[in-house]
Amino acid sequence: MTTETLPLESAKIVSDCPRLRVLVVGKSGAGKSSLISFAFGVKMESISDRARGVSDINKAIESPQNPRFVLHDSMGFEPGETVNLNSIDNFLKVHSGEAVSLEEQVHIIWLCIAVPASGSRVFETGDEQLLTLASELRGK
Repeated sequence: MTTETLPLESAKIVSDCPRLRVLVVGKSGAGKSSLISFAFGVKMESISDRARGVSDINKAIESPQNPRFVLHDSMGFEPGETVNLNSIDNFLKVHSGEAVSLEEQVHIIWLCIAVPASGSRVFETGDEQLLTLASELRGK
C-alpha cells in the first residue's frame, strides 16, 4: 500500500463495512457510560457517580456526531460476579468469527480501567478474563 493507493483502500474498507462496532467494557464505576457520552455525544441516562448503572449490551447505541460508529455499553464487572462477564462472552461469540458478516462483527473492544487506589491492582480478575477471551477470539 502506498500513499497513492491509500484513498482507494480506505474507500473499499468503508464500502465493505460502513460502521465500526465498538464494545465498551470494564469494572463498575470505571466511567464507561461517561466515556460514551463525552466521546460520542450520546446522552446516557444511566450515568451516576453513586449507583451502579444499568445497560443492555445487546442494544446498539448510535452516535449522532459520527454515524460510522455503533456502540455497545456493557454492565460493569463486580468482584466475584460472573453474570456480566458471561454476557460479554456471549455477545463477543455472537459478533465474531467468519460466519458473521463484517458489519455485525465487533471491531473494537474499549476496556475502561479505573485508576486504582494506592496498593490496589490495576487489572481486576474480570479485566484479565476479558483480555484472555479477546485473545482467544482473535485467534479464530
